[in-house]
Amino acid sequence: MTSLLGAAVGAEVAAAVTGVLLARRRPEHRPAAVALALFAVFGVAMFPLLAALTPLPRPVEGAARALVYLDGALVLGAAAVTPGLALAVSVSPERRRLAVALVLGAWALASLVLGALYPSPLVRGEGLQRVYLATDLIGLAISIVVLLGWARRTMAAGRWSGSAPMVAIGLVLLDLGILLVPYSPWRGSLFAGRFDVVQVGIVIFFAAFAAVQGVLWRFSKS
Repeated sequence: MTSLLGAAVGAEVAAAVTGVLLARRRPEHRPAAVALALFAVFGVAMFPLLAALTPLPRPVEGAARALVYLDGALVLGAAAVTPGLALAVSVSPERRRLAVALVLGAWALASLVLGALYPSPLVRGEGLQRVYLATDLIGLAISIVVLLGWARRTMAAGRWSGSAPMVAIGLVLLDLGILLVPYSPWRGSLFAGRFDVVQVGIVIFFAAFAAVQGVLWRFSKS
C-alpha cells in the first residue's frame, strides 16, 4: 500500500465519520453520510481483497473466483454511489426508497452479469476496463441530469435544500476531474497505470468534505 493510497482511504474514512456525526444533528444530511460511509467501506475492503488476488494466476480458478466476483461487485458498487446519492437528494422523500432500490437493483444485476461472464475476455483486461468506464460514464450522466433538475427546482423555489446535494455535486466534480486530468488512469491502463494524481484529488476532496462537515457539526444544534 502506497502512502498516497493510505492517505486517500484515510480521508474517505474521516469524511464518513464527520458525515455520520453531522447526520445525527441534521437528518437531511443522512443520504450524504450513507454515501460517504459506503466509499470508506469499499476503500478499506479493497486492501485485503487486492492482497489476496494479486498473487493468484489468471484466470482465477476454483473457490478463489469468489474473490473476483467480490472485486467486481465492490468496483461497481463504488461507481453506483454517486448516482445513488444524486437520485436520493433530487427526488422527494416519498420516492427516495424507490430511487435507492432501483440503483441497488442495477448494481446487483450488473455484478451478477460480470461474474457470470468471467473469465471471458469481455470482462478481463481491456474488456473489463471498458465495462468499468462505461459504468462510470453512465453513472456520471445520470448524476448530472438529476442534479441539474434539482438545481432548477431549488432556484425556482428560492430555498436552500440542505447539505447533502453539495456532497453529491462534489462527488460529480471529483469524478469529472478523474476522467479529464492528463494522467487519468482511464487514458491508459486502469490496472497498470499510476494513480498518484487521482489519489491526490481523492485526498483533497474527501478531506474538504471532512473539514466542512466538521465545521457544520460544530455549529449545529445537538
